[in-house]
Amino acid sequence: MAELVEHFGGDYGVTVVFTLDAHVAFFAAEIVARSMPDDAPLYTKNGARASCDHVEDPRQAERFIAGSVKWDGCSHVTFGDEDAYIHMCGREAFDKLATVLPQIYERCGELMKARGVNLLAGAFQTD
Repeated sequence: MAELVEHFGGDYGVTVVFTLDAHVAFFAAEIVARSMPDDAPLYTKNGARASCDHVEDPRQAERFIAGSVKWDGCSHVTFGDEDAYIHMCGREAFDKLATVLPQIYERCGELMKARGVNLLAGAFQTD
């Protein structure tokens, strides 16, 4: 299985770790701050007890969304923490979710197609 890391939604959007197989699994961590002086994205540490407990590796961060997209276009998505809870502050948080989720879905289709996965008729067929 291969892994790919990409950013969606701008400087304070999300970082997505894609795991590529016959399907594409994804884990997205919300960018909550930027480091100084290199401006690298920072994430709230998984299990943090304070909002300023940041990590640089999105794999060690709290889950914003996670899931997988299959060759037939079906997907499974979990929001927020292990109980599927997601804390969203204001309208901007809803806008971020509405913006990045379709982008992640489309990217999963592109990644499967690039890997030569046999995509069934439906969401990802272009021929």
